[in-house]
Amino acid sequence: IVGLATVVAASTYATSWQAATSDALTGSVHADLIVRHATAVGQESTFDPKVAADLRRVDGVRQVVEVRTGRARVQGAETAIDAVDPDALGQVLELRLRTGSLAGLRHATVLVSAGQARRHALEVGDTMTVELPRTGPAPYRIAGVYDDTPLLAGYLLDLGTYAAGYARQRTTAAYLLTKPGVDLSDQGPLLRGDGTGSVSRVLKRYQNLGVRTVGDYVANLREEAAFRSTLLQGLVWFVTLIALLGVANTQALSVIERTREIGLLRAIGMRPRQVARMLRAETLVVGLLGTTLGLLAGMAAAWLAVRALSGFPGAGLVTSASGLLGTALVAVVASVLAARVTARHATRINVLRAIATE
Repeated sequence: IVGLATVVAASTYATSWQAATSDALTGSVHADLIVRHATAVGQESTFDPKVAADLRRVDGVRQVVEVRTGRARVQGAETAIDAVDPDALGQVLELRLRTGSLAGLRHATVLVSAGQARRHALEVGDTMTVELPRTGPAPYRIAGVYDDTPLLAGYLLDLGTYAAGYARQRTTAAYLLTKPGVDLSDQGPLLRGDGTGSVSRVLKRYQNLGVRTVGDYVANLREEAAFRSTLLQGLVWFVTLIALLGVANTQALSVIERTREIGLLRAIGMRPRQVARMLRAETLVVGLLGTTLGLLAGMAAAWLAVRALSGFPGAGLVTSASGLLGTALVAVVASVLAARVTARHATRINVLRAIATE
């Protein structure tokens, strides 16, 4: 039960989280190019805002919109917090607001993701305490609630408030809009590494920075999510292996405890093949019961995990009926196979010694 529930919960959660991430990214990025750490996509790696200033001077770049980030204490808990220019953000990212407006993001206000709003029972107009390194704790009014997205943290400030609160300014991503007709291929003048004044040439002056088109960046995030899902499922199957060893061990103990019973059954005429068939049938019953309860427990755990941990409050379970049936079949068959050695041992019990066993 525990082994199968873990496998089902982990695989279903990973699939649901991947689907929610893909849905959140679909149509949400309108920039032409994205600059982030090339070796840490999706992580909190940052770079100097001077990079954005240099990119603005590149011929062919029409606008650069930064997302800056830092650590803050929100409602007493330390977390990541981002900052943007509300007037420019809408040109590169589609922030799906549930309530409030992006225009309301000004001094002493904050936008909150749906996940954080649900976690802290917050609504538009409520006041929360945000502590930045330089300004200390202060009340901030919630100006809006937006759908969770892997591109932004759970809290969003305007750049003016961020600049006043942090002595060391750090950028987590720069979204570039190019002039009409600019070639965005690797061989185009904007991205060609040896091009004078190109984006690639500017980034060469900084460590581990890379530029991607929107399609490549979104595809990379999806591949990363798929890889994590596959890795998680592969590791979790080891739990099933341990569970199967537990089944075999339980059956072995059962045979030892029932030595006299098996000897009496053999003495009144039960054949060795019938003894083995009886033990395999018992294991099959255990396997079916464990599989049924494991599937139910796994789906329940996956639902709770998706609701509480995914960061997407509106995310639903994404399951594969064929995958669940395949997992159940593998679990049942593996349980029966795990008892083969025990059943074979039971058929070789000496009848006279077994009857005399106390």
